[in-house]
Amino acid sequence: MSENTVTALFAEYGAARAAGRDDLADLIRDHAEAIDPALVDELDGFDYPAAA
Repeated sequence: MSENTVTALFAEYGAARAAGRDDLADLIRDHAEAIDPALVDELDGFDYPAAA
């Protein structure tokens, strides 16, 4: 899987969440899980602030 694919997934997921489209965010999350289950953990932590 290319880095561009992962970057696009995160961009689309962030845009869906920002727009309040939880239905679309869930579809993107399902797609990410099909590509690589580890991506789901990263998406789950997407909205959490980074540790200082």
